[in-house]
Order: sequence, then structure tokens, then C-alpha cells
Amino acid sequence: RAVVSNARRRELEMALSVTGITSLFDCILSRDDVARPKPDPLAYETAAAALGFTAAECWVVEDSPSGLSAGLLAGATCIGILSNFDRKYLENPVPGRPDLRPAAIFKSAEELWDVVRKLGGA
Repeated sequence: RAVVSNARRRELEMALSVTGITSLFDCILSRDDVARPKPDPLAYETAAAALGFTAAECWVVEDSPSGLSAGLLAGATCIGILSNFDRKYLENPVPGRPDLRPAAIFKSAEELWDVVRKLGGA
């Protein structure tokens, strides 16, 4: 598992520490760790490689158009979570590429995890 964020390293580490979830991740990448931040696919390609996978073998869960764009351009299967952006911005996150869309969009992270639990994944 990886966290890939457009936050600065200091901000990201603080957020993960405060929430107590740092240990859940094998790879933590901030915008400070890559030459080109999201929506460039480099961050997701880098995280996948650090985990021993290609991006195409990974699932990306994102709540922003730039994050979904990065994941989709990297070749990952992407899931959108509604938070600060309207659904319409998550449905077509890559300008000029209507062929690149998330596999699903959920109203919340809780809704996504409910589906995962029902499928026996958690």
C-alpha cells in the first residue's frame, strides 16, 4: 500500500502521524519526492515501482481530478471518492481524453469500504 499526495512532505507526514496511519503504508510519496507532481503520472508510476508493481497492476483511490488524471495516465485502475469536487469533475478528469475514466465513483470512503467488505476484501 502506498499513499501518493500532492501535499508537501512535512504536511503529509504530519497528517499521517496525527491520524495514526503512517504504519499502514509501505511507500509514502509527497509532491516533494517527484520531479513532476500530479496530474503527471510520475508519482503513481514511482509508487508502483517502489512496491514492485507496474501502475497497471495497481488500484488508485482518489478524490481529486488531478489525482485521477495522474492515476489514469499511469495506467492504473482508478476509483473516485466524492469530497471537495462535484461528480462531473471526477467523471472526466483527463482533458481531451474521454476514454480515460474512473472505474467507479463513490459518495464517500465509507461507501467504498462497505462494498469492499461485502466482497470479502476486508
